[in-house]
Amino acid sequence: MCYMRVDSETYRISLCLGYFGPSCTRKDYCYLEPCAENARCENTGVGFKCICDGREDAKCYASYKPCLNETCSGNGVCKPSPGNADGFECDCKRRWKGKRCEIPLDACELEEKRLQELDAGATVVCLNNGTCLNNPNDVDFHCQCPPEWGGSRCEISTLQRLTIAISSSISAFIVLTAVAIVAICVGKKVAAKKRLLSLGFIYTVNGGQKTMTMPVGENSDDPDGQSVHIYADIGDPYVLPRNDNSTANDTLTP
Repeated sequence: MCYMRVDSETYRISLCLGYFGPSCTRKDYCYLEPCAENARCENTGVGFKCICDGREDAKCYASYKPCLNETCSGNGVCKPSPGNADGFECDCKRRWKGKRCEIPLDACELEEKRLQELDAGATVVCLNNGTCLNNPNDVDFHCQCPPEWGGSRCEISTLQRLTIAISSSISAFIVLTAVAIVAICVGKKVAAKKRLLSLGFIYTVNGGQKTMTMPVGENSDDPDGQSVHIYADIGDPYVLPRNDNSTANDTLTP
């Protein structure tokens, strides 16, 4: 359809829809905008062509389906992107990067991406100007920290590390001292029992009562003529065999 407007003097202006030229006689093949958003349409007289990046290409046409044959290397999902020079972009899976998701992420990049996904605020792998270095196996990483920082992520200052080391040393000393004191006390009790046994003393427990029995000679004034019983609280050692000849009256209650 063509609309023409004639002025009152020397020339006329033609307003054409789908056509162009002084008398709207030439068809405008670019009227329906058949090219992609980032392309330029040119009439050829018998049709049109789409130009992008300085040349005609299939991706310059609006009908172009960039993801039809694009697999993103099997490591991502293709999405049309008219503003992109290739008309598409790849949304890569977690462990991949690159234009077509063809490059695997190294350990440092993978950790940085993990921090971004957590949205924890800090996305830097190594803090305080530390440098993230990939280990030779490409599976793990470590942080190379400045001299004044340490820790797995360079998060601990040298002063903090010194304080922690001193505290650990003091705690270890206290524990070792306590163990040594307990060992000495136990050793003294064991030695005391051995000395009593060497003198013939027998330590027994009967009904919760503790009794020490010392053998005496035949001329003893002891009623049973065999032993005298002396109570002494020397702890709770193992129970030694009781004298078979002792009677219920042999136990002295404290």
